[in-house]
Amino acid sequence: MTFLELLIQLEHRLGYHQLPINVNAKDIRDIFDSSPVHGTLAVRVVREIYKINTCQKTADVVDYNKTNNALIPIRLDILRSQKTDVDAFVFMDDLCHAVKEILTHKEGNSTDADSQEKNTGTGNLAKVIEFRRYRHRLKSWA
Repeated sequence: MTFLELLIQLEHRLGYHQLPINVNAKDIRDIFDSSPVHGTLAVRVVREIYKINTCQKTADVVDYNKTNNALIPIRLDILRSQKTDVDAFVFMDDLCHAVKEILTHKEGNSTDADSQEKNTGTGNLAKVIEFRRYRHRLKSWA
């Protein structure tokens, strides 16, 4: 998987507001379409992944182990900081999980939709939720 493909996948999983990726970017300087919610953190993460994987352009291949090694010090800084924002912690946690899922996904495995269909038996159909139980919970605390 290339650097740009990884970032596009991360954008799909985390949201455009977290990582607004320019899909036509040829260089790291053009990678963001607009400003991310956690601007300095997102820029730091993207630069470290690019640097640790020794990328020269956005079409260069990234490796899970190198990418994980780039994320570990950033995640530890966030965990150890006295001033860490809760949203920044959640963003970093979600990003680490998404990177692991994306880069360790083996070719030939079933897609997410296939695995959802196998797990729930519903595929793309909506899950029916009985509201009576949930309404009772909502009224019980009031």
